[in-house]
Amino acid sequence: MQIEAIETFLVILREGSFHAAARSLSVAQTTVTARIRALEDRLGADLFTRDGRRVSVTDFGRQFETYAREMVHLWHMASRDLPGRARGRRPLRMGAALSIWDPLLTDLAVQLDGAGEDHLLTLNFDHTMDVHQAVAGHILDIALTPDRPAQAGLHTVALPTEILHLVEIAGPDGQVPERFIDLRLGGVYDVAVKRYVADAPGHSVFLGNCTMALRYLRGRGGRGFFPQTFITDVDGAHHLGVQIEMPLFLIFREDAEFIDQAEALCGILNQLRDRG
Repeated sequence: MQIEAIETFLVILREGSFHAAARSLSVAQTTVTARIRALEDRLGADLFTRDGRRVSVTDFGRQFETYAREMVHLWHMASRDLPGRARGRRPLRMGAALSIWDPLLTDLAVQLDGAGEDHLLTLNFDHTMDVHQAVAGHILDIALTPDRPAQAGLHTVALPTEILHLVEIAGPDGQVPERFIDLRLGGVYDVAVKRYVADAPGHSVFLGNCTMALRYLRGRGGRGFFPQTFITDVDGAHHLGVQIEMPLFLIFREDAEFIDQAEALCGILNQLRDRG
């Protein structure tokens, strides 16, 4: 099965060589080699470069890794977990392009479950994933994204923009250091931050996760842009009056059976954001 080849690919990444992967999988090394060659033939690109016994992953292999992990995860859920868990429930797989919307997506799942919605919910917070492709490719059913997708077959609903506030937090010595936490959220955010950083002294720390970034600020002090929901209960967070307006879209596949629920889901999301 192709899934065995994909799992073998991931084991090679973990173990560092075809030989070690074969030992881990309890199969012959020729089996590992055959699986990878078949997978490369199917994908039309090399996953590894070989130099004798030395193996290194290609750039394509690194890009494929995210999808490989997702495919293995979905296969395990479908083959092992789903029969015992589903019991007629409809799967609903949700994801977000940016870490600033992880809490919103989690609250949506709680709301749906609390309302007795008959869904088998899965949340995906892999922010290296292209959520547009993931929805179009049936890896996700719905996603929150700051970018309007260009792919055909995707239904897009524009939600009110997300406002990011520039805040500062004092360090352990009571002073605010000249340190800026850059979340690298892309698009509108990067343009605004580039302008701010160019006019501001100090250095930047790059953290791609909003919760981690805020935790870092609380421990070391500095400045950064965050949604209000993240900073409401943070002691000592001082607003500097600078904002970034981030677009927000909810995307579905147009052929999805729950597309009729788009308006209801948007209403729930807006209620959750107002409450936050």
